[in-house]
Amino acid sequence: MKKLIYLFFCTLSLSCLEMPETSNITDSMTDLSVSSDFSWKSTTDITVNIHNATVGIILISSEDSTQSYYKGYNDGSNAVFSVNINVPSYIKNIIVNDQTFEISNNGLNVISQDIYLSTSAKAQKVVAQNNSLHLNGSTDWVYIPNSGNIKFPNTFTLEAWVKAERQQTAKIIEKGDWDGFSIGQDLYKGWQTSVCSDVMTGTTLNWESGQPILNKWYHLAATFNGGNLKLYVDGALVNSSIAIFNINNTGRTISIGSDNGSQKFFKGYMDNISIWTTELSATDITNSITKGLTGTENGLIGLWGFNEGTGSVVYNSVSSLYYGNLIGTFSTDVVYGIDSDGDGVLDNYDDFPTDATRAFANYYPSTNYGTLAFEDLWPASGDFDFNDLVVDYNFKNITNNKNYLVETYVTFVVRAAGASKKNGFGFQLLGNIPESGMTVSGSSLSNSYISLGSRGWEMNQNKPTCIVFDNSMSELKHPGSGIGVNTSKDATKVTPDTISIHITYTTDKYTLDDQAISKFNPFMIINQERGKEVHLVDYTPTNLVDKSYFGQSQDASNVDSGKYYRSKNNLPWAINIYEKFDYPYEKVDILKAYLKMQQWATSKGTLYPDWYKNTGGYRNDTNIYK
Repeated sequence: MKKLIYLFFCTLSLSCLEMPETSNITDSMTDLSVSSDFSWKSTTDITVNIHNATVGIILISSEDSTQSYYKGYNDGSNAVFSVNINVPSYIKNIIVNDQTFEISNNGLNVISQDIYLSTSAKAQKVVAQNNSLHLNGSTDWVYIPNSGNIKFPNTFTLEAWVKAERQQTAKIIEKGDWDGFSIGQDLYKGWQTSVCSDVMTGTTLNWESGQPILNKWYHLAATFNGGNLKLYVDGALVNSSIAIFNINNTGRTISIGSDNGSQKFFKGYMDNISIWTTELSATDITNSITKGLTGTENGLIGLWGFNEGTGSVVYNSVSSLYYGNLIGTFSTDVVYGIDSDGDGVLDNYDDFPTDATRAFANYYPSTNYGTLAFEDLWPASGDFDFNDLVVDYNFKNITNNKNYLVETYVTFVVRAAGASKKNGFGFQLLGNIPESGMTVSGSSLSNSYISLGSRGWEMNQNKPTCIVFDNSMSELKHPGSGIGVNTSKDATKVTPDTISIHITYTTDKYTLDDQAISKFNPFMIINQERGKEVHLVDYTPTNLVDKSYFGQSQDASNVDSGKYYRSKNNLPWAINIYEKFDYPYEKVDILKAYLKMQQWATSKGTLYPDWYKNTGGYRNDTNIYK
């Protein structure tokens, strides 16, 4: 009886399971039944609303960090930093400034998501904008009351960011006077450090590079361990000396910017002054430069960031015991790390560290190349091998430190032309940037049916329209055998052709959101007939389309409802794959090559959103062009 019950239970359970893998499977696109509201998109547009973001760099990437979705600067002008990103639909999590967040897309292609960054300092990026301290070189300095009783265990580290406005003999930070230890500047020898022993002998080190460059930020660090005194400049060890003695734990206080307010006043800027009871390593000092300090580090007893902006008190981020009294003024001129071009973005975040007009490079797609694949028999049905025109693409958007677009480099690689037609290719930008705000160059035109304006865009369009090439057969020469180019098994392979497009923008006017690159509108021009365009599903045609083709043969476009380039059973003539796509051989239906594409399409994208990847069981490699 137990066996019969068990068998009945198993049979019932199996009969209740949905098995989309095996039901109504077909290897012909024409047999598909696809919902009329399926977009055929392989990506998700996300408006990311970032709460608790501090001033500084915003980095958004995939969970494994292989895909970078956004890199930019938050100036703190808005309580919530919002940015639009585009990710593959199979992505479930994103990383924002080292913190992981789940994407709640529910199969949708456009979503808005609020995320809340931890307020933990370790989770936030070091920034290059706040306040620093400016000292006038004659009366200004900072006095740290109650610091005379600090005792050091024969080790210490001093750190400071400084920018001198004159060559001078001055103190930057010192504990005591000549009888203590300090970092300073010598009129002729430049940056130096000194330490006094408990028997009133001492050691002084100079950086051995003469006078420093004026009005340039330097990071200085001095360390002592009872046996060696070391001086670092910008993270590099520039001098060291054997110094075997006990330091003199003087009862004098800490002073910043002068010799106890009596002489050797520093003229220039200071920031992030720190003092430690421990000896920092070279790696520790590098991390201090590139990552900053939180105030919780072991051995740190004083960290003065001068971020108050007003008043006469400077706060210690480590302890309220050692607040400072200020005679001087605050400034917004500050750098927490090496910033070679002075644009306020640290070199380790700056993609163009020696160019102040450029800061960040953002790529679309983030995976390197995406692929556009077309059928060219529209409005009639094709053979659905999606190789009549195959073009890889990548946009490299360059922005400055204020997140404004400077220029865009677009790379197109024409990989296949599986037909005899002389097809052209172009794209529209559907964002908010007018033609007058951009200039484009690099089009490959060999015929006379395309007319360009003075800024390189196609004439008589309501949106900026770039014609990349006007004849695929001029880009890929036929090898003399096979159907088309790079689609037949036994034909000679032709080297893909690369076309580079360059776009420049009006200075400091347009952002990535204005450009809206994930919504770019690529299209094919069939056989040099300018009015015969093929776009992605539901993407609008250009002004120059011949509308008489709509509704003809298998096309079911409906201009009034905004439905375009769908067949009568909702199939596409063009697909956009976020990653590089391996297309089928000539005359091979795409479903014979990609075994999970049907489930993706019939489930409206909820099943197998990564159907195009080279994953076990996803592909029939014998039907894919190599």
